[in-house]
Amino acid sequence: MFTDVLNAVSAYRKAGTLPQELQSIGGAEKGGEGKSFGAVLQQVADDTVDQLKKAEDLSKQGVVGKASPVEIATAVAGAETSLQMLSVLRDKVIQAYQEVSRMNV
Repeated sequence: MFTDVLNAVSAYRKAGTLPQELQSIGGAEKGGEGKSFGAVLQQVADDTVDQLKKAEDLSKQGVVGKASPVEIATAVAGAETSLQMLSVLRDKVIQAYQEVSRMNV
């Protein structure tokens, strides 16, 4: 399962669409060690919250006619995608924890 994650990260990295924070997974950053798993999850959560706030602000601006419908739709779609990714990450972390807790020591 971990290999699948690394393959996905590698494919996204090659495509150039992977956020900078996630590019350190499975490898080291320049001049040091990679970020911790917790730091990466925290950064992804923070980015998701920022995108949700941006989409909400653009929606408010759209109500008063200061933002175009295309900008609003793009921001909302991006926020939705980020939220879905965060939900999948949460589910995978919970699944991994449950699997580890079932192991015999």
